[in-house]
Amino acid sequence: MAAAADSKCLFGDDTAFLFLDFQVGSLALTPDGQPKTQVLNSTAAWLGDVRGIQHGNVTKPEPRLPLIIHSQIIFTKGYPEISPNNRLVFGITSVLDLQAGAPGDAFVPTLTPNTAGGEIVVKKTRTNSALFNTLVQSLQSQNVKKVVLSGIQTTLAITSTAIYLSDMDFVVYVIEDNVLDPGDLDPTNPNQFVKVYNGTTLTQSTLRVNLADYVTPITLADAKSGLCSS
Repeated sequence: MAAAADSKCLFGDDTAFLFLDFQVGSLALTPDGQPKTQVLNSTAAWLGDVRGIQHGNVTKPEPRLPLIIHSQIIFTKGYPEISPNNRLVFGITSVLDLQAGAPGDAFVPTLTPNTAGGEIVVKKTRTNSALFNTLVQSLQSQNVKKVVLSGIQTTLAITSTAIYLSDMDFVVYVIEDNVLDPGDLDPTNPNQFVKVYNGTTLTQSTLRVNLADYVTPITLADAKSGLCSS
């Protein structure tokens, strides 16, 4: 880990680390193969690194754990939270069972939240992981200025959450190695992962290009070197 005094220190105690929708159901939308495995392994390694850091505080000098938040898309039986007017989410729930207690609700084993260790799980019923829950409240109460996002699907949870949090004046980073979307797979080679965030050029859709105004893409290697510990 980079020491707090290191010039590379980027993510200190003003940073929260978000892991969006790493659930069995969400992953079912993406074909199995090397790209999915790479993202899951990369994100699990990142979560392990984040869990290993501690921060000090001027008023509370004892070490504290970093703020780690997981989002979980989950609905009441019968989906009373969703109107047919919400065509996107209504369409998703027509092909995936995301009702409470369904197998699709479960987190991926390697990315299961450590709630006993203080990690937060926010429930969601929209693509935006910060809508209709306490995510923003948790960020504001802990004086968070920066958020670092990993998650699936890129065109859903990552995009909507990143734009929303940017509009709330948070500095938003997205780890380009830790995002996955069905549209990222090269149709001519199922094992080829077309990264959504490749430097300053965002690929494929107009929406993703516009996302460059809201987020800072960062590689996993640079994110790891930017972790601060005291």
